[in-house]
Amino acid sequence: MSNESMLRCGGALVVYDGPHRLIWNRISAARWTPTRLWPNRAVVTESISRGDPLLIILDRRPEPVHVLAEELAAAPQEITDLVCSVAGEVAELRIPRLNWLPDHLGERGQRFLQDVAATVARSPTLLLPSLILEEHDDPPIVSTRLCSSDLTLRISRLR
Repeated sequence: MSNESMLRCGGALVVYDGPHRLIWNRISAARWTPTRLWPNRAVVTESISRGDPLLIILDRRPEPVHVLAEELAAAPQEITDLVCSVAGEVAELRIPRLNWLPDHLGERGQRFLQDVAATVARSPTLLLPSLILEEHDDPPIVSTRLCSSDLTLRISRLR
């Protein structure tokens, strides 16, 4: 299991929004359970208030998380509330997008996602870049950048 939804690269906080935010903990030698979403608003707000740069990586097509019903047995309500469907022994979780950001940044992120959807809708698939970066004419109040990805990214180092 991976708990890499957030990392620090230099002074920047890099957050993978979406399924990566679901944190799993081992409850026995061979059993895991989802326990929380990370990061939370308090951690990000503290980082922003210090002036740390923030890079948010969003999947263009957010994937649901499939878990076994037995894995949810020990999960807190915060996680079980994310269940959107159950088929047999498999439950599907929807991870809320950008709800861990301060309201003004969450709204900005939602606008960015709408812009990305419009770009994808009007562009031939083969001409779409792997990454779409948010563009700003005005300097941002907080040094926060949004990035939409069509790839599963693992950033070990930003240059």
